[in-house]
Amino acid sequence: MSTSEHISLRDGLLALLIVTSWAFNIAIIRIGALEMPPLFLLFIRFGIGALVFMPFMKKIDRETFLNLALYALFYVIAHLGFLYIGSLYMQASLVSFILQMGMPFALLLGFIFYHERFGLKTAIGILTALCGVGIILYQPIEQFSVVGALLLLASAFCWGAGSLCMRRVESVDLATMTAVSYGLATPCIGLISYLVEDDQLSGLMSANHYWIGFILLYQIFFMSYALYLWKGLMSRNPVNQITAFSVLIPLLTVVFGYLLLGETLSIKEVIGGGVLIAGVAIIILRRIQKKTHDGTIVAEI
Repeated sequence: MSTSEHISLRDGLLALLIVTSWAFNIAIIRIGALEMPPLFLLFIRFGIGALVFMPFMKKIDRETFLNLALYALFYVIAHLGFLYIGSLYMQASLVSFILQMGMPFALLLGFIFYHERFGLKTAIGILTALCGVGIILYQPIEQFSVVGALLLLASAFCWGAGSLCMRRVESVDLATMTAVSYGLATPCIGLISYLVEDDQLSGLMSANHYWIGFILLYQIFFMSYALYLWKGLMSRNPVNQITAFSVLIPLLTVVFGYLLLGETLSIKEVIGGGVLIAGVAIIILRRIQKKTHDGTIVAEI
């Protein structure tokens, strides 16, 4: 499908709606983690998602299955697992800020394993993003969890690793990718939840069932549809222009964190988050200048 030179107003508004939905998802992950054991919630999400998409999956060969298994390990199990646990310790806005490190991590991993080079300006963007994380972590304020921050950095790192794995399964349709990866992840997350969490069933029974039901429906159906719409945007618009919308995710998450959870940021966290976003923005601008065709962002959460 041919792409237009400039993004239309309709597609621009659709891209804004999608990144807004991803920012909202970060906030409700935090709500879900506070309502019940987070890994058990993730276990339920994977199990239901696998059952929903399994009837629509297509037959795949052994090599594709192994590539999907590798993708599931890093992107679905590790990235989302660390994200859900980390969201228990840190407010949604900080979660979103730290997750932006996924893009610099992906570039560094691409350099190490694929010998993909990047220039001085991209290196400055990576260092700027790291400085932003350092500002957030330096002299933690009261109720700030270093453990939570490290879990989220691990989540961002696994997102970067999973993004490299995703390159091998780009031709696989959404239903097959989701059914296989969720199917593989369900027993793994279930076992980890059994080993590290307590009172899962009682936590589920005592949780706000309206919130839990909404979170599961939103993540399984709406987020999948949002990803489908995003792929459509990528197919008919310049990838670099669509990718630039990702910078708005942390800012929108701050809004949702305040509206849904009453969260506020300290001056130090605002400065650190701003520096981090500036670093990621530098990286995205360099990708635009180079007309990079990798439009993956922190999306499937």
